[in-house]
Order: sequence, then structure tokens, then C-alpha cells
Amino acid sequence: MKKTLGKWGLGAAALLCAASTASAQLPAPDVLFNLSAEGGTPQAKLLEGSDHNLYGTTCSGGQYGSGSIFRIAPNGGGFTTLHSFNGNDGLCPSAELIESGGVLYGTTSSGGQNGVFSGGTIFRIGMMPGDGLETLYEFGASTTDGTSPFAGLIEAGGFFYGTTMGGGTNGDGTIFKMDISTSPPTVTFLHSLDQNTSGEGRLPVAALVEDGGVLYGTAQQGGASGFGTVFRVDVTGANFALVHDFVGGAGAYPWAGLIKVGGYFYGTTQQLCTSQGGVLLGCGVVFRTDATGADFQSIYFFMDGFMSPVAPLMLATSPPCIASPCPDVSHHDKDFKRRFAQGP
Repeated sequence: MKKTLGKWGLGAAALLCAASTASAQLPAPDVLFNLSAEGGTPQAKLLEGSDHNLYGTTCSGGQYGSGSIFRIAPNGGGFTTLHSFNGNDGLCPSAELIESGGVLYGTTSSGGQNGVFSGGTIFRIGMMPGDGLETLYEFGASTTDGTSPFAGLIEAGGFFYGTTMGGGTNGDGTIFKMDISTSPPTVTFLHSLDQNTSGEGRLPVAALVEDGGVLYGTAQQGGASGFGTVFRVDVTGANFALVHDFVGGAGAYPWAGLIKVGGYFYGTTQQLCTSQGGVLLGCGVVFRTDATGADFQSIYFFMDGFMSPVAPLMLATSPPCIASPCPDVSHHDKDFKRRFAQGP
């Protein structure tokens, strides 16, 4: 069995970890709503609001073709477009929303007052139809400003944090903080990634994770071999350091963000590709690392046709059921935990 770096790509994939019988069939999904003129190309996960409605974004469509924010009930009813972007207030919201104080916060990956030539925005909007959208910040105002916030925001310690995939002092992307206690909100760039001089990575396209006053994230490319990095930086912007540099056979191109489980951070990469007899079996790995990178492991290689994961992992309380009726898989639980603690 051969593991290689395949062609870089952005193909969508699903991470499915199931302990079930080999003959179990995936049930057909329930289609809650078909997006058409209301919006198109949803790229981010849904948010369950405090009112138990689901909130999401589309990168295209809406009244002006520039993307939208929508609300829908969990049963598929009550679909409402809360806002249609027109380019001047943002274009293509690609990231998930977050809720804070009954208000939704998010980013658009491009657009602003200069339309498609602007560097994206940060916005907030109420959760009820008719609540107006407020643009809190427009990226690209200066040559050192960050541009293209592809990732969503996180909230920690009363501040919002995020990344831009481009811009900054070196053009490799930035890490920023937003303070909404000021009027208008203040955005501070904590760190500009430096690939050429320091090999820190470039194109941070995923949301950050905060733990103990430290922000952790991934850069999709760059590092010593160009295959991407995992990094950390204090919430003050101090002490930037690489946690892991993807070199050799431990994976390449981490598109998705990290999740924290116990004492480890878990994530995925879009590459290393596995083949056998000239047949491509799959691309990408699941990895885990401690906060320093001293204990880094690739714990699973995607095979069976799964390719290039782009979505972040989620933590389930037990292996999910994909058959109907659900088989008794309790005897698999020990093996499931062993495999994802130690790798295959």
C-alpha cells in the first residue's frame, strides 16, 4: 500500500465514524428545504440559535446574487431570508455564524464598499426578520490590513477572534481580535503570518480554537515543505509558535480547524493519498497533537473512497447509527475508542 501526496484539491468529503455491520446501508437524507432564489452554495455548518431555530449562510444567491443569511426551523418549516448581501455590504459569507447576546455575528470573504475589490467584512444582525444588518469592519483598508476572512469568528473573554486568509504585513494572512465595546468596534491585528522568512505558513482558512488564553489554528499551506502548519499564539498576539509543521508522511494541507478533546487538539488534512495497485483509495488523515506539538500523531488515513476532508471534526458521545433499524453495536465501542486513541 502506497501513500503519496496527490493533486491539491478542494473536493467536499464527509468524516463518518461508524461501528456497524458491513451490509448496513446509508439511509436517504430528509431534504428540509431546496435553496433556489433564496440563496445558493452554502459552505458552512448551521448554527442552532438560542431560540432553537437553525441559522446559516449562502455564498451566492439571494436578492442580489451575492449571498444571504437565512433561518429555518429544524423540521424544515418557516424558511426566512434574514438578509441578502449586495456586494457593498459584503459578498459570499463562507463561514458559520456565531450567536452572542441574541445577535448573530459573521464574516463575508469578500466585498465591502468597493464591491468585489474589497477585502471582506465582519457583520452582525438580529435573529428576527426585519432586523437590519450592521457592518462592523471592512478589511483591506490598508496595505497591511488582512483580507478575505474565509473563517468564522470565535468569542473568548469578551472579545471576538478570527483569521484572514490573505493580507497582512507579508501577504500570508492574519490573526485578529475585535472589541465590540467601542463604537465603532475596534479590530486589532495580533499577528501577520510570515511564510517567506519564518516558514510560519500561509492561507489560514479555518476558525481558531481558544484554550487557556492561547489561540490555536491551522495554515492550509506553507511551512518548511509547503504542506501547512498548526500554530499557536497568545490572545495578546505574543508568543507565536508553530505547534506542527507538516513534512514527510504525516499529512498535508490542513483545511479544517481544530477541536479540543481532553488534552489534545484534533484535526484533518486533505492529503496524504493512499493507493494500492495503482488504485487511489483515499486522501487525507485525522491527526491529534498536544499543545506543544511534542506528541503529534496521524491516527487515521482516509480510504474506501473518502477524499480530502474540508469540514472540522465533531465529537460524538458514541459511534453514530447509519442503519435502520439500528444494530446492536455496543460490543464495538471498546474497539472504536482504541482505534481513535491509538490509530489504525
